[in-house]
Amino acid sequence: MAKDEDDFSTIQVRSTISDNRLGGDDWDQRIMDWLVQQVKQKEGVDLSKDSIAVPRLKEEAERAKKELSSASSATINIPYATQNDGVPVHVNETLSRAKFEDMTSDLLERTKKPFNDAITEAA
Repeated sequence: MAKDEDDFSTIQVRSTISDNRLGGDDWDQRIMDWLVQQVKQKEGVDLSKDSIAVPRLKEEAERAKKELSSASSATINIPYATQNDGVPVHVNETLSRAKFEDMTSDLLERTKKPFNDAITEAA
């Protein structure tokens, strides 16, 4: 770090590397996939094929992801997510932070790799 003429500290960026294909949507998608799996297992319905349910899944997945940043679990509740032979299907699941971290651990590792490569290049 160096000081400029106005006595402000400045940081020189020597390298930028990132995984441009990785973002918050990837974490949301993991929650969505988990929810689809839970409902398929319990109700025999594939919500991923339901054009009405998918946006609701996405919205709840994003909300749960944010909640898990400061809570140990998040409840995901989507009443009337879809119908199965005329019978309403409700989604009511609790996702623990531990389960969320486990099912997204590979994504977290992908965020570390470009950081560790940038440090090597800058050195």
